[in-house]
Amino acid sequence: MNTETLLTLFKILGFVGAFFILLSSIGVWHCKSVLNKEKDKKIEELVKGNNELNQRMDRLAQLVEEQNRYLKEQYEIQLATGRLIPTTLGRDEEPYQLLFGTNIFINTPDVLVVNGIPLITMKVINNTLMLSTTIYDEQGQVLAIIRDNEWIFERTAKLRKEIKLNSVKAWDDKNRLVLDCELLSNKIIKLKGIFRKGNSEIIATDEGLTVNSRGEAVGLGGS
Repeated sequence: MNTETLLTLFKILGFVGAFFILLSSIGVWHCKSVLNKEKDKKIEELVKGNNELNQRMDRLAQLVEEQNRYLKEQYEIQLATGRLIPTTLGRDEEPYQLLFGTNIFINTPDVLVVNGIPLITMKVINNTLMLSTTIYDEQGQVLAIIRDNEWIFERTAKLRKEIKLNSVKAWDDKNRLVLDCELLSNKIIKLKGIFRKGNSEIIATDEGLTVNSRGEAVGLGGS
């Protein structure tokens, strides 16, 4: 094989090599382009998934907040209402009686009456003494209600409360004890506080009763 033939052969091989290099470069570029597209697609999917996850987490946080708000409202409602339950039983020979200040009322349906309207009443249901009364503020707004030993506090009333199984106490914003009701047994209830109706005000403490009738008819025990 002469020199010219070898030169021609090498030139052909060079052209073939260049062609394969070009083809290889195109192939590499194409593969990189495909890989970049797949990579971008995966990134978009990850970003989309992350956004969806964040939205779900936000929704979950919102649901948790709503649930906590609901539970708080239910707890406040539970704290605003309840029933007094005696923790001890009275003796068989013991009468049903209400200790109001230093006064004792036995089997007295109307304990305190103002202008002919009963403000404090008592009765016996299922061998348990039941008390009913309403606590008003100085403007005549209802602060608390007790109906047959079930108590309800006005939600907007600014009261400091102390609640136990068999007793309930409440102080107004001037730190005055407006209600102190305790079931000493199923037969005895002790009641103190400030009881208002119209212009009248009756204050019951351990020292006795202070009656400010202000010209209105106030009666105790049906008197």
